[in-house]
Amino acid sequence: MKNTTKEEEHVADLLKHVRVANERGHPGKLQYWTGVYLNSFDARYGAVQRANRRRDIDDRLDKASVRTIATRLDAWKGTAEEVLVHAKRKSSNPASLRTYMAFGIENSALQYLVLSLLEQIADTDPCQYTIRGGIHAAINQVAKVMSTGPLWAVEVDVVDCYPSFDGKKLMDLLPLPKEVSENVLISEHLNLKGGNIANIINMGPFGPAGDSKASMTLEEMLAAARRGIPQGSATSPLIAETILTLALREVPDLGDKVSYGDNTLLMAKEASDVVTMLGALESALQGHPVGLLKPNRKLFKLGQPVEFLGHRLIPQASGKIRIEPAHRAEDRFLRKMRRQLNRLKYEKLTSAARFRARQKARRYVQGWTAAFSLCDGIDDRRAYWLKRIAKAD
Repeated sequence: MKNTTKEEEHVADLLKHVRVANERGHPGKLQYWTGVYLNSFDARYGAVQRANRRRDIDDRLDKASVRTIATRLDAWKGTAEEVLVHAKRKSSNPASLRTYMAFGIENSALQYLVLSLLEQIADTDPCQYTIRGGIHAAINQVAKVMSTGPLWAVEVDVVDCYPSFDGKKLMDLLPLPKEVSENVLISEHLNLKGGNIANIINMGPFGPAGDSKASMTLEEMLAAARRGIPQGSATSPLIAETILTLALREVPDLGDKVSYGDNTLLMAKEASDVVTMLGALESALQGHPVGLLKPNRKLFKLGQPVEFLGHRLIPQASGKIRIEPAHRAEDRFLRKMRRQLNRLKYEKLTSAARFRARQKARRYVQGWTAAFSLCDGIDDRRAYWLKRIAKAD
């Protein structure tokens, strides 16, 4: 078990005060302890440390720099640090683009600072798993429900979920000081700059005529990125989950629901029950107080394999549920591994560059297999790829 420092114990004690004040319905105390936590140097220092650990090893800052950043960090004012807006192909439609943001150390630290606070006071439903064990807990729950026998299921996600949130309405729904929500959580107030989107625009029209991003100018893409909450922020999944709680509570108890972020799986023994649950959820999303949310659905018929959160769950004759990576997740992994192995075979690599490439490939395999640790045969797959990396020259 990890030994905690006095500073970490202090932060945990502050967060406990926040949680207790929230649970007991004392708004005055909640406001007080929220301010004490956000202004605490120990909390800010811990957030910068957490953000620093998320950076590549070669880019990590020394202790003095971490302390300097923590000293000036201010969740009430935010930061003028640049946020780069990038674009990449959508995995579901390679001819279309999806934008995301790359954050520096100050923005990331502010997000982790606020995330720890939000985790204490977020009012979510028991069917939501962002702060209840994450993706693995959600997949285990789906497998448990599926093991009771054949069922109908439908996955519902929100089209362009994060940009769909009205920032001003969002601030009224979040249990945080408005200045903090405005300056840390909402895209509109970030210092957005063009990342690789400038290069993509210079390449000319990218996708099909139906892809609105394909013909956008840099200014138009940045304006689009300023809507809602930022893609790539550490806080955005939990914010989305908190907001969508209102819609999930409108779903009648006719079966089971499992939700993570803006992805929800509805399951029931009868098709009519799934239809009723789906209708209630879609109506609640479309009439949501944060703005019009457009649902997208995918149906899984009685007894079919179910895909959810990158996993594929397959009913077996024995009654057990086999879990595999979804086909798209598998394809992305294989494409990236082929590129990394091909790089290791490049004869002109220096020994130092080859060592770094091998380490990068190993980390990718370890991280990917950890993300899919619930899948059958994942240990054998990890060993296979690590062996191939070791032999690649």
